[in-house]
Amino acid sequence: MKRAQATLEYILLISFSAAAIIAMLVYMSRGFQGSIRGSAEQIGSGQYAPGNTSIANIETKYEKSVIVSTSDSTTTYGSEDGLIPGHTDTASVNKEESTVMITRDTDERLGAFHNDTWR
Repeated sequence: MKRAQATLEYILLISFSAAAIIAMLVYMSRGFQGSIRGSAEQIGSGQYAPGNTSIANIETKYEKSVIVSTSDSTTTYGSEDGLIPGHTDTASVNKEESTVMITRDTDERLGAFHNDTWR
C-alpha cells in the first residue's frame, strides 16, 4: 500500500509540475510576443517621420526658341545729274534656332523645400 501511495504521489507531483510549466509557457510566450511588438513599434515609429524623410529630385526641361528676321532694302544709285539712274533691291531672311537645357534640383527635408532652383 505504501508503494502505491508513493507512486501516486510521484504521479501527482509530476502532473502538477507539468501543469505549472504549461501555464508558465503561455504567459512567457505572451510576454515575449509583447516585447517583440513593442520593439517593432519603437523601430517603425519614426520610419516616415518628417525628420527621417528626404526626397531628392532632378527635373530637366528643354526650351526651344526660333527667331526669324526678314529685311528688304532698296538702294538707288546713279550719276549726280540723274542721267544714269539705277537701283538694287535686296531681300534677306535670317532664321535662328536654339535649344537650351534647364535642370532643376529639388531636395526636400522636414516638409520644406531647400535648394529648389533652376539652373
